[in-house]
Amino acid sequence: MGFVPITLSAGQNPLTQFDGKIETHFLEPPAGTAFQIMQIYKPLPKGDKSGAYRGPPPHFHLHQTERFKVVKGRVGIEVNDKVTVLRPKDGVAICPAGNIHRFIIDVDPEHDQDGGEEDGEEEDDGEIVFMVNATDSGKDFVLDRIFLENWYGVRVDSFKYGTKIDFIQQCATFDGGDHYLPFPATLPEWVPMSWSVAIRTFLGFWVTVIIGRYIGGLLGYQPFYREYTTDWELAVAKMQGTWFYRRNVQTAYRAATSWKELREMVPYSDEGAANMGLADDAKVGHGTVVSKAANNDKAVVNGDEDKKKL
Repeated sequence: MGFVPITLSAGQNPLTQFDGKIETHFLEPPAGTAFQIMQIYKPLPKGDKSGAYRGPPPHFHLHQTERFKVVKGRVGIEVNDKVTVLRPKDGVAICPAGNIHRFIIDVDPEHDQDGGEEDGEEEDDGEIVFMVNATDSGKDFVLDRIFLENWYGVRVDSFKYGTKIDFIQQCATFDGGDHYLPFPATLPEWVPMSWSVAIRTFLGFWVTVIIGRYIGGLLGYQPFYREYTTDWELAVAKMQGTWFYRRNVQTAYRAATSWKELREMVPYSDEGAANMGLADDAKVGHGTVVSKAANNDKAVVNGDEDKKKL
């Protein structure tokens, strides 16, 4: 059996995680983009950052270019092992498709060439506010709201109710969001960076797909879950694009009757059946009257004789 969600978070906006330490606001995406979010990271108490989620692991997108803009505070943007500190005054940072990257919320001060100040003012209160969007490739599996809702849901359930993230589920969810884990950096230093990135992304893509989609799909895993997903119909359409996920998706829910209709439904009862469904005396025809018996277990039929002469 695959992963089973615990938290119900579909439809939440903002999506709040880790006791309010992280807020994700889903915004209307600009034309040509698959999503746009604004995230707010609350400052953590000193000594409380160990093991806390403060950014994704290194990853890459095959078909989407990602953009970052800091509104408040500073965020480290790591692209192909090089970290750049982004501040509000720096505008938008762009990471083209195919590059290994991540963002770092608690960026090491040694990377900050501004010395912790911005425009001559003191450092803020530690709260981080920044925006992210990505281009819309038109593919079934893209980095979008559906992926983010499910990745954040899996992450919260794993840390809150378990000990670590199920690696097969992580690969399945990443596969559903054009979001792949690069192969570890094991190549010699003399290998050119462009070659290293190409090799690591090629191997990383296939490792993620084989473990998440092929093996995970056969074991009952799927990239998206209804408990986390606001636009479930679109998520189902995405998963039906490949046999490995389609086999785990069921659609009987589409035939469900609404709660309003169920409330208005006439209830079945033994009493109603015994009365032939008749609440009061009723005329059947030719003067025949059918009435309920007092004990509700038989009916008395009284008919006038037909006085019509032949």
